[in-house]
Amino acid sequence: MNQIILQPDAAAGVDSHMLGGAYATVNFGDDPVLNAGTTNVGKVTLFSRPLLRFDLTAIPVGMQITSATLTLSHAGGTLPAGGEFTAHRLTREDWTEFGVTWNRYDGANTWTTPGGDYTAELHDTQSVASAAEDLVFESLAELAADAIANRQGLLHLLVLGPESGSADNYLSVHSSDAATAALRPKLVVEYQLPVPQLTIADHGDGTGATATISAAAATSNNILFVQGFDGQPGSGPWTTGASRVGNGDVTLALTRGHYFAHVVSELDTHTAVSAMAYFVITDGVESIHTRCLEAAQARVRLLGLEGLASGSVVVQKVPAGRNLASGVGLPAVILSPHRAAMPAVEGTNGRDDVFYDVLVAIFDRDNQEPTLQANLDRHLLWRQQIARAFRNQRLPGVPEVINCVVEPAEGLLEEAWKRELMTSAVLLRFTSRETRGFN
Repeated sequence: MNQIILQPDAAAGVDSHMLGGAYATVNFGDDPVLNAGTTNVGKVTLFSRPLLRFDLTAIPVGMQITSATLTLSHAGGTLPAGGEFTAHRLTREDWTEFGVTWNRYDGANTWTTPGGDYTAELHDTQSVASAAEDLVFESLAELAADAIANRQGLLHLLVLGPESGSADNYLSVHSSDAATAALRPKLVVEYQLPVPQLTIADHGDGTGATATISAAAATSNNILFVQGFDGQPGSGPWTTGASRVGNGDVTLALTRGHYFAHVVSELDTHTAVSAMAYFVITDGVESIHTRCLEAAQARVRLLGLEGLASGSVVVQKVPAGRNLASGVGLPAVILSPHRAAMPAVEGTNGRDDVFYDVLVAIFDRDNQEPTLQANLDRHLLWRQQIARAFRNQRLPGVPEVINCVVEPAEGLLEEAWKRELMTSAVLLRFTSRETRGFN
């Protein structure tokens, strides 16, 4: 989070207050205090209204303003029962500090309405209990963002105090002309570069995907990085997939497979990074059952099961622990196709529900140590984590899959243990909603 603190002195500060009635043509630009509210002068009720301007041009256009707080230090006044104060945006932005009066905004030209032209909606409202309290407006973020985006970075404010009754009911605050620097008006603005969002749509024909960048600053440079999935995010090289200024689409020319991507947004010296997106590139040729196997494999690898190498999560025709691919050792998790069910009455008017089963089997060597306890909890934990990762959820990377039911499969088999293998398994039943006919 970035922060800028503005507390200008008399030379840089622009502030004044206006007073009505007999003082409607008097300028108070060099006063050390600003008054807000109702005063009684010679039995005549007058209203005072402060005006302030702050220069926010040090904040780059496009930044997200997270907070903006104006503190006006109390200097006196009379608030018998406390008072309510509101901060508005001045709509007349060419007012001058040493020309502004109740009647005129620059000493020569009149306000549309005497007392200042300002937005009717309230940008912040604050109450103080007495004239011994500072006036603090904490919700000016929207107004600060508007100043940066639409008003050349200049924030123009008018403050209204209590304006009713005939008795004194006003608060005095220090202006930028105050001799003590700490008492001058202070504006604290916090800001950050907006965090970009990333969505990726597979073309489905082997040509790649379209990545959509949103929520980024309009003038930011957005670089999209892509990583081929090989077990865990961050374990492979990141390559630059595409880039663009601002929000919109970019094309990713990628081959079939599983990927991660993220966007780095840059503006001046500021950087923001999107959340990581996981996506799959398909070619429209592979079967849904195959895609279920590959997507389930990727999801199990993402679990980072303790003690299990990512490369030992493999897809095979059958769950045979002693027939692993070259370089794959035990322990291992083997995913294999089970049955596919096609009930005649499941689905909707135009689509059928097809069930694709994937058997997830855990294999490990077992040394038959006498207590029968070695690795038992680890295997049970793996099975629990795998079940939770799929149960009653869609399957990322296979949009046709609308749900997954997890069922128990073979447990810890004594026969396998006699062969110096420990096995455990769960059955994943994926429900795929598919179009009917020749599509």
